[in-house]
Amino acid sequence: GGGWDTYPSRVDIHALRSLQLGYRLPWPLQMVVDEEALRQYNAVHRFMLAVKRAKHELDRSPRVPASPLLHIQLSHFVANLQQYCLDGILLGATSAFKARLAAANTLDAAREAHEAFLRAAADTCFLLNTPLSVSIAKRVYTILGLVLKYCRLCRELLQRGPHHRPRGAGPDALAERFQQLARDFHGSHNFLLTVLTSQVRVTGRTHLKHLLMRLNFNEYYFPGGEEAA
Repeated sequence: GGGWDTYPSRVDIHALRSLQLGYRLPWPLQMVVDEEALRQYNAVHRFMLAVKRAKHELDRSPRVPASPLLHIQLSHFVANLQQYCLDGILLGATSAFKARLAAANTLDAAREAHEAFLRAAADTCFLLNTPLSVSIAKRVYTILGLVLKYCRLCRELLQRGPHHRPRGAGPDALAERFQQLARDFHGSHNFLLTVLTSQVRVTGRTHLKHLLMRLNFNEYYFPGGEEAA
């Protein structure tokens, strides 16, 4: 039988979408955290889980000499994406929610504070139903999927050994697969930075600035990107 690497879910970044969070809250909290709120919590949870999964896979992936720069670039992306999300939700949205909740003196005010928190969390994770969020989320998921493919390719190379040559393949077949992954990453990454740079210049939205600064630190990828931030 095939090993764990043979399962399609190993490289499917959406494989964990079926996981659902459930809460049984006492009255009157269930009036604040209703079914729609649970749906939004699950959406945020799935996004964060995808980011965490990609980072975990990359952290435990064997280092191979075939593409050390790509490993560094992918690690930089997932680490900074995860920290951006944690900062935006835990430090930003949660702090604002606590302040509004402390000032709330009615159930309606508490519900409004909670709804504002969920909107902020969804905005941070690009889950709002807007063209911008959809476009950014699509590229982010594409890159996270590339991370899983890269990790599988590293394990495959390690298992084959340095002198193994796949049947019917040229000597540079594995090298070409690494190069294609690098091209796919840079294509999606550059598109993402282009969108972020444009939106920061037009809207000046704080969370987009923070993500752009993290992903394009010292303008490593995209000259002029940090001028927008």
